[in-house]
This record gives sequence, C-alpha cells and structure tokens, in this order.
Amino acid sequence: MHKREKKILLLTVTAHALVHIFDGMVAPLLPLLVREFETNYFRIGVVVTMFSILFGAGALPAGILADRVGSRRLITIYLFGAGGAFIAVAMAGSYWGYAVIMAVAGLFCSTYHPASNTLIGQEIAARGNAFGIHGIAGSVGTAAAPVIVAWLGSRLGWRAPHLVFGVTAVLLALYSLRIPVRADYEAHERPVIRLATEIAPAASMVAFFIAAGLLGLAYRANMMFLPAFLGERVSLEGIDIVTAGGLLATVTLLSGAVGQYLGGRLVDRHSPEGLYIVALGGSIVFLVFMVLGGPIVLVGSAIAFALFSFMVQPIQNDMLARYIPEKRLGTAYGVHFLLVFGGGSFGGAGGGYLADRMGLAAVFVASILAFLVSAMLIFFMIWFRRRSRRPVA
Repeated sequence: MHKREKKILLLTVTAHALVHIFDGMVAPLLPLLVREFETNYFRIGVVVTMFSILFGAGALPAGILADRVGSRRLITIYLFGAGGAFIAVAMAGSYWGYAVIMAVAGLFCSTYHPASNTLIGQEIAARGNAFGIHGIAGSVGTAAAPVIVAWLGSRLGWRAPHLVFGVTAVLLALYSLRIPVRADYEAHERPVIRLATEIAPAASMVAFFIAAGLLGLAYRANMMFLPAFLGERVSLEGIDIVTAGGLLATVTLLSGAVGQYLGGRLVDRHSPEGLYIVALGGSIVFLVFMVLGGPIVLVGSAIAFALFSFMVQPIQNDMLARYIPEKRLGTAYGVHFLLVFGGGSFGGAGGGYLADRMGLAAVFVASILAFLVSAMLIFFMIWFRRRSRRPVA
C-alpha cells in the first residue's frame, strides 16, 4: 500500500470509530444526565433525536461539499467541529445548552461518512479491502462506546467522556492536516485507482438507492429489537432475559465485523453485483431460519445473518465508486447515507409499531420483505446497467 494510502486509511479508520463513539455518547450516561439536569428520560431522548436527525440530514449537503471543497478537507472540518462541540460541553450549564451543543455536534458528524467514503473510493487502490477495514472500525466504535463512556462517566463525571473524545478529535484533526489534499499531491506519487469507466444509467441508480434505503430501515429495526428478540427466545441459565439478549446480540455484532472485512476483501477480486446478490440471499435465508427456528438455530442463524448483512456495506460503497463519475462521487455518497441514516432512522419507530401489535417476530418478517424487495431492485439494476452501458466521457 502506498504511503499516502496508509495515512488516509489510518485517518479514516480512527475518525470512523470516533464518529460512532460520538453517536453512542448519550445512552451510557443517561442516569447521570437525568440527575444533572433534573429532567426525565424523554427529554434526554429528545437530545438523541436531535443529534440523529442532523446526523442523517446533513449527509447530502456534505456529499455535495466533498465534491467541491475536497473530501480530506471535509474530514478535517468534521473533526475540528465535532471535537470543539464536545469540548464545549464543559461549559454547558443547562439542559438546553447541552441539547444545542449536541445538535451542533450531530451536524458536524453528518459530514464524515460521505467525505470518508469519497476519499477512500478516489484515493485507495485496494478500496474494497479499505472499505472493509473502515467498516470494522465503525463497529468497534459502536461496541466500545457503552463500556468506555460509562466507565469514564461513573468515575470522572458525565462531562469527562465528552472532553476526552472531543480532545481526541481535535488532535486527529491536526494529524489530518499532514495529509495534503489531492490537488497538492504530485500525480506520479499517486497509486493507480480504478474509478468509474462507464456512466450508470439513472434508472439503475434509482434502484440502487431505493434498495439501500430499504436495507437502512431493516438495519435500524433489526439492531434495535435483536437483543429483545434473542432474550425472549433463548434462555441462558442464571442470566436474566435482558443480559442474555445483550450478550447474544454482542456476539452477533462481532460476526458482522467479520462480514464487513470479508465483503471488502472479496469485492476487490470478484464482481460486486454478484457478491451483492449473494449477501442479500444469505441474509434472507438466515432471517427465515431466525423466525422459524428454535433457540440453537436462532442463535446460529443470527450470527450467519449478521455476517451476510454486514457484507453489504463495503460492497455498496465499492459499487458507487465503480459506477459514479469521480466529480459526482461525493454527492452520490451523500444521497446514500441520507437514505441509510436519515430514512433508516424510521426503522426504529416502524419496528416498534409492528412489535407492539404482532410481536417481535413481525419485525424480522418485515426485514425479510425488505431484503427480498432490495434483491429484486439489485437484479433490475444489474439488468438495466448491462443493457444501457455507456463509457464515461
């Protein structure tokens, strides 16, 4: 791997773990925040909602900006902005002050995914492998946030984790300045990158984005209700239902990290369309086993489902880099993450509606339908793209 590629990978991997720690900051501190601001769970939940809405809504303008100001510059802006916001938490003396600061942090965090994926797609030759490693870093950040944030908060106070990771982001922003933007880098020093060689027809990309939105809905619903579903159906001797569900869900998520790496490695060697269909097909099969199987089959199927479903992420990212012209790649990633994060956020409420009326299994039956429709859309994308190929001008 080229020296510049290694620097880019180090920056994006670290920044990805950090953005998911930021995203998971509030939940472990919930009891401390309720006591500090003399409020209730609902109002703290509003803080999370404000962060999440801006985290998703800012993705599209961020993607457009990545095409105009450069993806590395945008990552630097995210790190300085989100880091500064979390440091400013030290001055938050009221609930509304905290809520506003967290909303600002969510807006800065929204710039990260479109910028980082554009940077990897445009400047790392083995981008599938890079996307896989990048995805694992996000999973590690998600898994580590509850433990690290809760430990710091319980020992040093609720402001401590905000400050620690805020300072970490600012330091990483300073490191990012050592990576020159592409315009300042000599052409002969760059690795050979496989960028788009054909223009993907609009209809095929509409199918791709609708499929991504449906998978985002299913992902949010699955991740929200998987612990409860596993705890309800699988009994572990001496362990309560909540702890058992959380433990089994953690094992499942670890399998998902393996799936991200596997998807990234394979997409550098094989057709992304074929891998996408395999990943969706495997997800559907094991979702069916999860709904119909007994405790042992359920656990094994959940682990296999996570592996196949998380494979989708690096495959999607690679496909966009293959079929979207370079000058519009940031915008394409912006649309993608707007649908996955913004549109996908409704999966929690939708899944809750189904679970209240028909039971937790209904959430996963709905996920099967979402995966089936997504697979049909990807089949259409493949057919239409091959029928209408035209080279990039």
